[in-house]
Amino acid sequence: MGGDNHPKAVFKTKSNIEASSSKCKIDLLHWNVSQLPFKDSFVDIIVTDMPFGKRSGRMVDNRILYKEILIELGRIMKPLTGRSVLLTYDRRSFSTALQAARNLFCVTKTLGVNIGGLQAAVYVLKRTDISYEQFKPKFVKHITYKKK
Repeated sequence: MGGDNHPKAVFKTKSNIEASSSKCKIDLLHWNVSQLPFKDSFVDIIVTDMPFGKRSGRMVDNRILYKEILIELGRIMKPLTGRSVLLTYDRRSFSTALQAARNLFCVTKTLGVNIGGLQAAVYVLKRTDISYEQFKPKFVKHITYKKK
């Protein structure tokens, strides 16, 4: 299963899959990475290319977005067995986000990679045994909606 915030990216990915000779069934969704459509502790493995803040978005936005992403990944990943592989160019925002979510993940490996001339990094994270419920009150605001 895969997804993106931009409907155009989802459409292009679907077109690429249909044009390939792959017989794998892949579901693609338009989603918000801060509110993924998965139950708590449901996902085993996540692989993603984080927004670089170059061609799309801005690095200043990554400071907030990366924290939201890691906290949401901490919610949906299975404690102890969940793994993620994350690619980013914005190492500073990633390091800050990792500090905010430090109880949810431990870094098992970091690799430097060159992506079209940009010195990026791949982070391999392991989900800790801390439950999202134990973590959530410190970092997630509870929103109450009133009916009109």
